[in-house]
Formats: sequence, C-alpha cells, structure tokens
Amino acid sequence: MIIGDPFELALWIDAHQSWHSGPFVDGLFILCVDGHYLLNRKSTSIRAVTLSNEQYWWTERLDRIRALPAFDASKFTPEDLFISADYPLYEATYQFNGKRLPTQARPLDQIPSVHLTPTETLDNDWKVYLFKDDILLKDIVIYAYRDGQDIEVHRREYSYGRIGEIIEMFIDGLSAALAKPAPAQLHSPQS
Repeated sequence: MIIGDPFELALWIDAHQSWHSGPFVDGLFILCVDGHYLLNRKSTSIRAVTLSNEQYWWTERLDRIRALPAFDASKFTPEDLFISADYPLYEATYQFNGKRLPTQARPLDQIPSVHLTPTETLDNDWKVYLFKDDILLKDIVIYAYRDGQDIEVHRREYSYGRIGEIIEMFIDGLSAALAKPAPAQLHSPQS
C-alpha cells in the first residue's frame, strides 16, 4: 500500500503478518520523495523491517515537526541546508563531496530542522531533512544521496504544514496496516 503521493512524499509499506511471531509486524518499507524511491542505487534492494517500530518513529517525528521553529531559508542553497542538518550528526568524520569540513566551517549548524530519515532509508545511503521557511511559508525538504564521497542534494518545497499532514497519514496508514488480521492459514487434513 502506498500512503501519500509519490510525487510529493509517500511511504510504500507492505505488512506481512506471516513474517513475524509475537507482537511485532514485519514487512517492506520504502520512503519516496518527489518521485524518487529512496532505494540503494547500487542494488535496488529492499529489506524486511519491523513496521510496528516505524509507527512509533513517525509519531515522534510528528511531535518534532509540530515544535520546529521556522526561519528564512531563502538565502541558503540546498547544500547549505543539508550540511547544516547533517554535519552536527557526523561531526567527527564529516566530509562533503570528498572534502573534510573543519570545525570552524560550521556557521549553519544552528538552522532548526527535523531528521526524517528512517534507518532503512539511511542504510540505502539517503538522508532526508525538513525545514520550515517563515518568509516563503513553505515546508522545505532536503534529500540527498551519498555515493561514496559524492553527495547529490535535492530541494523540494511544499505548502506550509503539508509535511506534518502527510506524516499524520503515514501514522494512520501504518495503524491500519498493522491492524489487519493475519491471513487464514491453510491446513492439510490430518490422516
């Protein structure tokens, strides 16, 4: 099932009740931004994930989005915004397109953002961040793919508050997918 619009922001989830035992539901999960399915480009593989954990993760992201302060993003390039969000997370080993950024080159790390990169997307060498622009009244999503030491950065603007609305749809859709009963088991007659 696809939740959201793949040409905007969407989750493609496919819960498989039969893949799990216990209280967790496993399945397939792919994040899509601006028509790009955020898969590993080298293998285009996906892996099974515990979808019940995703629901909690996205709920926590929604809380952070609601508390995210806005700022004037119009004076920053997509690369500036990406570095401002990404650098503090990986400061000790950070390189951007093969160049190590020195500690003094951190003027942008105070721009408020929310990290929207679930583990399985991060494992595929993609990163996604949300910024709110109070001048343009836009939600700005910066998403980037790392290929070795090269980083390809993209920017997508949405109406103000749209990303929060989409993530609410994700949470509702995940709830619905997780609530589906397991398919009936086929049993062979006992002889």
